[in-house]
Order: sequence, then structure tokens, then C-alpha cells
Amino acid sequence: WIMLLKTDMPDPNADYTEAASGTWALDTTTYATTLTVTNQTVADSLPETLTVTCDASAYPDLKYSADVTYVSYGIEFKFAFTDNEPVEETHYTVSFDFGNGQIVQVLTSTFEAADGTKKEYVPAVSAPATNNSNAPYVRGKRFAGWDTSKNPVLEDGVSTTKFLLDVNSNSYFDVGAIEKDVMEVTDDMTVYARWVEPQWVETEEDLRNMKNDLSGWYILKNDIALTEEWMPVGTYYASYEYLSASWWKYAFSGALDGNGYSIKGLHITTFEPYGDTVHPTEGSGNGTTALFGSICDAEISDLVIESPVIDIDYSNEHHGYAAVVAGFAQQSPKIVNVHVVDAKIDIETTDVDYIAISAFIGGHWGGEVTHCIATGTINVVAAYTETYDVGSTNLYVGGIAGEGYGWIDDTVSDMDISLTIQDARAAAEDPTAGITNNAYMGSIGASTTYTENVSASGALKLDFSAVSNTPVSAYLGGIGGIQRYGYLDYSETDTQISVKSNQKEGNTLYVGSLLGGYDAITSIINLQGFNDLKARQCTDRGVSYTLNTAEQTVDFIGYAPKTAEEMMVATIVAQAMGIDLTPYMDADGNYTIYGTDRCERVIG
Repeated sequence: WIMLLKTDMPDPNADYTEAASGTWALDTTTYATTLTVTNQTVADSLPETLTVTCDASAYPDLKYSADVTYVSYGIEFKFAFTDNEPVEETHYTVSFDFGNGQIVQVLTSTFEAADGTKKEYVPAVSAPATNNSNAPYVRGKRFAGWDTSKNPVLEDGVSTTKFLLDVNSNSYFDVGAIEKDVMEVTDDMTVYARWVEPQWVETEEDLRNMKNDLSGWYILKNDIALTEEWMPVGTYYASYEYLSASWWKYAFSGALDGNGYSIKGLHITTFEPYGDTVHPTEGSGNGTTALFGSICDAEISDLVIESPVIDIDYSNEHHGYAAVVAGFAQQSPKIVNVHVVDAKIDIETTDVDYIAISAFIGGHWGGEVTHCIATGTINVVAAYTETYDVGSTNLYVGGIAGEGYGWIDDTVSDMDISLTIQDARAAAEDPTAGITNNAYMGSIGASTTYTENVSASGALKLDFSAVSNTPVSAYLGGIGGIQRYGYLDYSETDTQISVKSNQKEGNTLYVGSLLGGYDAITSIINLQGFNDLKARQCTDRGVSYTLNTAEQTVDFIGYAPKTAEEMMVATIVAQAMGIDLTPYMDADGNYTIYGTDRCERVIG
């Protein structure tokens, strides 16, 4: 059969036709690096000889088009096309038994990879939904996951025969997803729904025993007074986010119903509750602490946590997630009608590259916080004694969320929050190396994504006056330090913001009464009248901002990117507020508002 190859080499106007293969010597210095043959793409440096196989009989009339780049010249390369026998698929049936008389069957297909070294799985297998109103249920019980055994045995609070779902959802699984996050299907099999009954929590011991079943259903029967330091329930085994580790299997995925009662005496003094203990397959769980070290699809509701104390002095090169409710949250957890009252959080870190600290969730990677209240104080001191060759530090300190990508609705934060940077990470040798030291602070979240109907007050205080060796980049906002994606609706703040700066060249400081800044991908900020004039309002009720004791004018948004496309949001904000945009209009009637334009306090 015939292959048609159109290429930039060596003659960009020539068509090369070969019966089976072709060999060309590169005679120019640069080519672009993309090769597409059938559905195979090579996007890196090409080897001297590249062999591509395909099933010629399946594509009798197929013509191949390739655009190739190579970053050197004088090297020969060759395309060789050979027949490849079709691989027979193997089909397995997975039966989901709900335990209530209902069984749902799904089909998965597998085949051996061409090189014989691994399995590929096609397609993803859809498990029955268990998280919507139409899902099957067993009266008086809560769904706690799928299991390959009817009578599972729990170890470290987790079933030893748990049927793992894809890391991104609890309603389906993908048998070809990230290693260790799913189970391989190699035969026809049945998996069973695990249902748990509610357990009454009457004593401190009962509360601590939540660790024995991380998918359990717990209901407070009375107030609980803790008498000893708390050991977090649920563990986070990754260093950042959740990638390449099955940490979420060891997160708390059950339900805690406070039933209107309170937990008193919560006291935490370490980021290293596990000491030198290392999980046989997952590593150390240190670096994350709260009532729940990590939560995943959990439900925490109708609870009061009175006068919690977190007092930590921590030295580590990696991360620290600290909060009262949950250190880290992923997938779709729900925290509803929880009050954190008179929290006292004091944390000092040395050479910790990443921290995310708040009264509710440290790392808020998913789920929602709604109808909640936080009051109290957060004081963080970060010091750096070691240098970097290259890298960054990221400090997130907020009232409800540290670094947040979830939903925060109908929630109030009245926190006095301070962050002191005693010195910043500096370059080891080259002072111009790519070292960045970032600080984010917000009364609701140090970073926020979906925020609606929130009210923020209290104080934000940032002090980096003692930093002498490297620049600092800081974002402070009365609601969010920095907005990423999402939206901000119907919210208000009267946070008092103050900054002590070393006033050195190279620092960047962005302060906004609503947001310190927002990312380029971003957000639509809904202010007065936007969205069909529905009076969606975000207001500051008199936010003040002082820099080194001098009163400053504060804009709604401290910083925004400076391209016309990225500034669409600023235009929407200004129009919604009834601001005259004539000075920003071009001949075609288009508006462009840059971050350097004041535009009557919309953008700093």
C-alpha cells in the first residue's frame, strides 16, 4: 500500500510517495516537533530511527500526513510501516450489588498493549451513581463505598478489600487511571455496596474511635469535652495536592453530625502526629493537622467547635496544612452549619516551602463550606534560613480556607489574621535565579474560587519589614487574597488591612478591599447590577488599608493581568457599577481596561 508524506524536509513544496518506507537526511538546522501517524503522536525529540506500526488492512485507503521538527541537522531518520495483526479484546463483566435486591452490571474491555509490557483498558467503566436523589438506598443506613467482599475487614479504618474508584469521582471508576488509585479488572467480578448504620458519640473515646472506620456515620449525643491532645482523624499521604498517591483512601469519607452539640478542648501542637511511623505503602502522613487530617466526600454538619487551640512550631522542607475542621479536603466534601468559635491558631515555621492555614480548611481542593461561622485569631510566623538554587515559597493564610478551589457560601468570617515573614528564601548563588516568595491573605480565603453570600470582618496584618535578602510578592483582600477561576457574588467586607513592608526594590504588593488580585483564567466579579440587572452586589463597608502606618486608597481589586482579553472582567465590573467607560473605548466601540488604569477604584 502507498503512504503519502507531506513534510518540510528537505523540500517544503514536495510530496514524497513511498511504497513502504522512506529515509531522508536533514539538511537544515531547525524543524518543528510533531509527528502524527494514524492516532499516534510523538511530541518530543525524534530518535534517529522511528518505527511506526499500523494495521494496513484496516486502513486500505489511509493517507498519512506528518509535520516533523528536529533540533539538529545532518541526521538521517526513517519511517517504516509494517502490518500489525489486530489484537483481540477481552471483555469482563462487573456486577454492582446494592444489597437491596438491585444489581447493576457494566462491561469493561481490555487488551494487551502492542509491546506486551502493560495492559490498556477501554473504556472507562461507569459504576451506578450513589450520590444523587435517584440513587438506590437502604433505609436507615449510609452508603460507605464499594467492596469486593460482603463482609469486609477494616485495617487502619479502611476495608482491606475496598474496591477503589477513580481519584476524581465517587460515581465512576476508570480501570486505566493513575497507578494505585483504581483496581485492575482481570475477570468477571461482583462488588458489593457497603452500608453503615449511625453510631452515637457520647464520650471522648467515641469521638477518637472515628479513626477505626473512616467511612462511618457518627452522631453526637451530647457535648464532648476533650482532655488530651487531639490525634487527627483521616490522613493525607501526599506532599502536594493528591497526585500519584492513593492518600484519599485513608481520608475521612464518612459523616459527622454534630446534632447541634459542641466539641470543646480541641488542642493540637504538632504537624507530625505520626512521629517516625511510616505507612508500609504510602509513606509519612505528617504535615497535615486538624480535627480531620484529610476529608474526601465526607459530610460534617450541625457542629460547634468551641475555643480550639492550635499551637505549632514546625521545621520542614515540604508542606504544612493546618485548620480546625480539616487540614485537606478533596473531591466533594460538605461542611454545613459548622461554627468555629474563638479559635486560637499560632504557628511558627522554619524553612517550610508551602503552608495553607485557616479556621476551617487548609487545602480546600474541592467541596463546599456553607452556612458556617468562624471567629478568633490566626498568627503565623514564617522564617527561612536556607537558600534555594531555584524554587518558590507559597504562604496561604485565610479565615475559612487557606488555598481554596471549592465553594464557600452563606458564611461569615470574623478573624484577626496576621502573617509575619522574618526572612525569605534567597538564591543560593545567583541572586537573579528564579526564586519567588509569595504570600496570600484573605478574610474568607487566601485564595478563593467560588464565593457567594459571604461576610468578612476582622483584620489582616502582613509584616515583611524584616526581609532583607529577596523580594516578596503579596496579595491581600478583604474577601480573597487571590481569585482563581470561579466567581464572587453578593458579598461584603469591612476588613481592616495593614502592611509593614521593607520597601525594597523588587517587591510586589497588591491590596484590594474585595480581592488582592485574580488570575488570568479568571473570574467574573458580579457587582451592582450585572447579570440582567439582578442587583448582585459585592461591597466594602469601609475597608481601610495602611502601609507602614500611612493610610492608603484601596481599590476593589488590587491587581489584574494587563492584556485586553484578560481584562474583560474589569470591563464587566466597571459597566455594572455605572462607570463612564468612554476614555477606555476604541474606534470600534471595544473597551480595554488595564491593571494600570484606576477606573474609579475598580482595579488598582
